[in-house]
Amino acid sequence: MIKLLHNRGLYDPLDIESFLFPSLNILEKSNKLINMDNATELIMSHIIKKNKILVYGDYDCDGIGAAAIIYLALKKKNVKVDVFLPQREEDGYGLNIDTLKQVLPKYKPNLLITVDCGIQSNKEVNYLKSLNIDVIITDHHEPGKTIPDCIVVNPKIQNKIEDELSGAGVAFMLIKSLFGFEYAKEYLDICAISTVADLVPLVGDNRIIVKEGLKLINNGYTRPGIQALIKIISQNKPQPINTNDISFKIAPRLNATGRITSAIKSFRLIVSDSYPEIQSLAKELDDENKIRQNLCDKIATEVKEKLLYYDIANNPMIILYDPHWESGIIGIVASKIVDMFDRPTILLTKGTNGLIKGSGRSVKGVDILDILINNKKHLLTFGGHTMAAGLQLKEDSLECFIKDCNEYLRKKYSFDVFTPRIPHELEIKTEDISLSFAQELKLLEPFGTGNPQPVFKSVVKDFKMERIKNYQHIKRVVSEQIEFVAFNKIIYQEMLESDLAKNIYYTIDKKQYKQKYYASCIIKNIELIDFKVHHKQLLYNYYARFLPCDNKYLSERKDTKPNAMFGEIILVWSKEHFNTMVKKYPNYKKAYKQLTSLNPINTIILSPDIDVNLDYYSRLVVVDSFDMIININKSHYEALNILLEYLELYEDLSMKTPVSKGDVEQSYLYIQAYSNKKEYIDIRELFNHLKGKGFGLSSHVFEICIIILQEINAILWQDNTVYVNEKSHSLEASKVYKLINKI
Repeated sequence: MIKLLHNRGLYDPLDIESFLFPSLNILEKSNKLINMDNATELIMSHIIKKNKILVYGDYDCDGIGAAAIIYLALKKKNVKVDVFLPQREEDGYGLNIDTLKQVLPKYKPNLLITVDCGIQSNKEVNYLKSLNIDVIITDHHEPGKTIPDCIVVNPKIQNKIEDELSGAGVAFMLIKSLFGFEYAKEYLDICAISTVADLVPLVGDNRIIVKEGLKLINNGYTRPGIQALIKIISQNKPQPINTNDISFKIAPRLNATGRITSAIKSFRLIVSDSYPEIQSLAKELDDENKIRQNLCDKIATEVKEKLLYYDIANNPMIILYDPHWESGIIGIVASKIVDMFDRPTILLTKGTNGLIKGSGRSVKGVDILDILINNKKHLLTFGGHTMAAGLQLKEDSLECFIKDCNEYLRKKYSFDVFTPRIPHELEIKTEDISLSFAQELKLLEPFGTGNPQPVFKSVVKDFKMERIKNYQHIKRVVSEQIEFVAFNKIIYQEMLESDLAKNIYYTIDKKQYKQKYYASCIIKNIELIDFKVHHKQLLYNYYARFLPCDNKYLSERKDTKPNAMFGEIILVWSKEHFNTMVKKYPNYKKAYKQLTSLNPINTIILSPDIDVNLDYYSRLVVVDSFDMIININKSHYEALNILLEYLELYEDLSMKTPVSKGDVEQSYLYIQAYSNKKEYIDIRELFNHLKGKGFGLSSHVFEICIIILQEINAILWQDNTVYVNEKSHSLEASKVYKLINKI
């Protein structure tokens, strides 16, 4: 725990105590923001005069939450207050004069307060002032060269920024200044959700806001609309809500309306007290989030297909355009692509007036706003911060923009920045994990930007896992109090269970099931460190390549060239040649069977699976026999520059393990008699079951027989269930059987 605290820059005992046990007193006494007194005085003067106040928000979770805080707080004081949230497509982000011309006649405000926007709206503020409308800007984004000519409350204009705040955080501080801390505390639940959703650092005031807000939520002292959302995400199985639940379940639903229809639905859900309206809106938000997820998946698939024709090896930045992509979705998809490829990514789609609009996300260590600033000659508008940005440009500027952005990155950054990393904080032994340690770790919560959940590293062997129902998830129950879970990692089950040494990277959390607590360890990454794979396993992996494979990513691409760090993959099937290649290319990444990232970093892969995705590499180097090249897959063979460093140096695979016709028939008959339509975790479980029935072949011969039987469609292995095809089958249809017996 001390090491984890040191990692967070905490050494002084008083700092550690205030971090582990944050107090509301600190938040109550936190320093006022510049201009807060002036803003408070102006608002109070309008309240006294019973003037109309309009809150102008934004369509994301932070802007919605900020607007809700000010609206609810003023409404409770019987102030005449309305809220306007712009439409993403029609109005765009922030203030704009065209939208104001439509909004002002409807609401007729005497005072307009922005939340989560407005810091660069100089001409719009001047327009409002020309109409004798007072303006207060509350925002937390980066200011431009000049500050709007009005009262501005923004942490980014402080002489010393002690804490960043979300837009909702600034709104909370405004209510605190207006009506006192006890009054403002009621809105910490909304503020906590917005703060987590907007990815501001969870340190200082933000940490207290989120910690105390979560207490309100988990103790039932939250808005009915938020309770309705929690009921949906928990599927009527109550569990304490944490920052992960906000980031991945609550915030996406509140954000979905602004992306699909109108953010006003999310605002109404938060502020409403009507049970029927809340239930209807909560369902709408959930439905729209499902639409958003489907759109994300569709666009992400299209992006990956476009990247087949994009030189990822030599372009450090991904910039792609498609006029049909939904503008409200591309920011989320850009984040997914960053995670998949470890590259800063900008996705662009058709905007209004024939322009192109886009959204970008970055990797750690690369400032995407800096990239846009240094290429602003191509842009009409842009804005954002280090990790995320939005932009607009003309279509005829696109090609030069892509070229210049990549050129700028090549000059400024080492390619090391774009290599996949597996960050972790501590290396521990799995036997050191305990429920008490999981409980202790909760003192570090809330986790988020600036205070990430600790990732631990352990070296394991023979790490037995079991499949979770028919999902692609696997788990290991160590005891009643400890379990490991690896989501969507069933392809690594064999590797985990092998006697090869590997690093596993995981988080530890205290969870509750019914009345029992346990330490839940979620495996995030797996890294093989021992490549001494048994020859029999390599042989089995080789024969398995002959099974049919539906690889949807295969296609021909334009010719691209690898470089010192990206674009080349060396495929090897023997331990001897693997060791030779590792000595020859010591800087190449090592892999076994599967790749852990789509980023085409130069790699030596031992015994690759038939469905391994190699499509983002510029060059395949095949080490071993010519037959293996043909069996990688025909599309790659024709489309890529395949080099043979070694020819016929590998001993004849057919001589290693003879499998007779009788062996195949015996395997088929035993499966037909004892295993048809039965479920098995893997081939080993099937073998052990048949062995108990008197089956006499060795496990390795049996595994090869299973490949042959699947190849000729005599058996089908689907969803962990074995199905026997009763029709007659010819062994001569099996390439594996022919190779083994030299037919």
